[in-house]
Amino acid sequence: MSLNKDDEETEMGIRTIVMPLGSGQDENQSLESAISVAQTLSAHLEVLFIRPDPETRQVYTGMLPSDRIAADIRERIDELGEAAALQSHHHFDYVCRKTNMRRSQKPRGTSEPSAHWREIKGEALSVYPAAARNADLAILGCETMQSDSIFGGIVRSTLLGSGSPVLF
Repeated sequence: MSLNKDDEETEMGIRTIVMPLGSGQDENQSLESAISVAQTLSAHLEVLFIRPDPETRQVYTGMLPSDRIAADIRERIDELGEAAALQSHHHFDYVCRKTNMRRSQKPRGTSEPSAHWREIKGEALSVYPAAARNADLAILGCETMQSDSIFGGIVRSTLLGSGSPVLF
């Protein structure tokens, strides 16, 4: 697609791609596919690890826990989130090395693909569609799709709330 402005054609394409990444081994193939898309399109891939914020996460135990028990649960949620984030980041680094993908926080020119991993605390149902609004393309990987069939909503939220095309 091109726009004609003052007799000058400007190519409009996909320059930014966003993808949530979990910490499971199944995510390597999804990440490799997303990197391949980014390399083909010379786009910047923003890889997000979204983990629950233990301060806002409701603890469902069937009864109201004491303040100490609730604090212990929040601390455990945070510890597990940190460990999963570290594993996800290691997966990202491994796949980037394997595919020779340049790592950069921001896009590096018009014809040079790049990727960046970052961690966000919050609920995936609101965080990911908001991040996808700022991208030209949203990608949902295998692990995300499997967890979505269990927990539901991220596919629908992204499709309806991002305004970006979604590839899954």
